[in-house]
Amino acid sequence: ITRNYKVLSDKIPVYFGLFNTMGTIYDAEAYLWGFEIGTFLPKKSRHLLLVKICGTWIDNNIDIMVAQDNVKDATSFPLQLRYGGIKAGYTPFGQSTIQPSIELFVAGGDMALSVNKKYYNENKFYLKSRTNSVFIVEPQLNVEFYLTEFIKAGLGVSYRNVYNVDVPWISKNDLSNFGFHGLFKIGKFY
Repeated sequence: ITRNYKVLSDKIPVYFGLFNTMGTIYDAEAYLWGFEIGTFLPKKSRHLLLVKICGTWIDNNIDIMVAQDNVKDATSFPLQLRYGGIKAGYTPFGQSTIQPSIELFVAGGDMALSVNKKYYNENKFYLKSRTNSVFIVEPQLNVEFYLTEFIKAGLGVSYRNVYNVDVPWISKNDLSNFGFHGLFKIGKFY
């Protein structure tokens, strides 16, 4: 079957991907889900520059202990973390079945403590804020392989660096850590 029209993916290969990262946040096991919409340049080359738009969020409950001066009155609340941004990378094996790559994810987002309004109003001097904007830099090493012509899977490791944490109930060190992830992509890859 031939077609008499052009589509965007004829000129620029576009794909959609999902990933799941396992790691640690606040000394607890954390699962983060993410998506990416990406492309690579130049088309049909051995050396590829990868460009992606990505978003990530925490999937499971990470309970943050909030205690003022009296530890007996400590209460825990779930943490929410969401961030999105641009991921850029490079692979020297663009035409291979197995493609290792190095990538850098630069993102902005927010984290929030799921505190009820009454508790927050009573403790707002101590909590400072229920939400905090954060900046994230996450270098990654990945290995991807073709399952079919239009489907790829892979594994990777990353280190999540979280900056601009300005609340007393969690620190940069509680949020920054290694992660191991699985990747699944579908689209046009050449």
